[in-house]
Amino acid sequence: MNQTAERPPKSTQDWLAVLISGGFSPFITIPYFATWVIRSYADAKTLVSYEFLFVGLTVLLPLAWILFGIKRGKISDLHVKVREQRAGPFLLGIAGSLALVISYWAISAPRQLQALALDVAVNAIAFYLMTQKWKVSVHAAAYAAGVTIAWFLVASSAFWLIIFLPAIIWARMRRKRHSLNQALLATVAVVVLTLATFFAMGLTPVGSGETTVSGRVAASLRKPTWGATSRLPFHPKSTTR
Repeated sequence: MNQTAERPPKSTQDWLAVLISGGFSPFITIPYFATWVIRSYADAKTLVSYEFLFVGLTVLLPLAWILFGIKRGKISDLHVKVREQRAGPFLLGIAGSLALVISYWAISAPRQLQALALDVAVNAIAFYLMTQKWKVSVHAAAYAAGVTIAWFLVASSAFWLIIFLPAIIWARMRRKRHSLNQALLATVAVVVLTLATFFAMGLTPVGSGETTVSGRVAASLRKPTWGATSRLPFHPKSTTR
């Protein structure tokens, strides 16, 4: 398959593939799932800072590099369809995600959010290395990672969001951006790395979200007594396992 030969959208299926590719862009799915997780563990005082750090360091930095590259004619398009052009955005993504790991650690973010940041860094490094030889699907990887993270850290019911993954893979294949093997390799790799990272951090999957901050807040409304060292049910220490 010639990955650089993209067909112009003509049929209804072609336009549907364009819409799916745009709607499930990594620049949308990554901050969406991350915000879901962050809002499950942050309190009102820390929510904005956690989200600002995540989006700024892991999404906006690579995006700015890509947009600058497009303007200079060094990068083909927003989703960087040419494999040889992906090194720069990946390297900047690695730098940003490592900075996020350090930032979350420095401000004593909940362990789940530190694990989230570490997972982004691990996957960024892995996909940079894979990109040296294969053009794996970042669309499929970002969505599969998001579902895995939400299932593990927020609610077991998030697993059902995986039903949209085949449509994403189909859209990338329809647009001649990836083969089925490239999408499957990306999906399997990101799921394995995400689970390995979380287990290495000593975390275990939540059950219906009861261990998140939002779940504990709801529980505290029914039983408004908590430790004397915390005036709020979402005391930072309460998010550790």
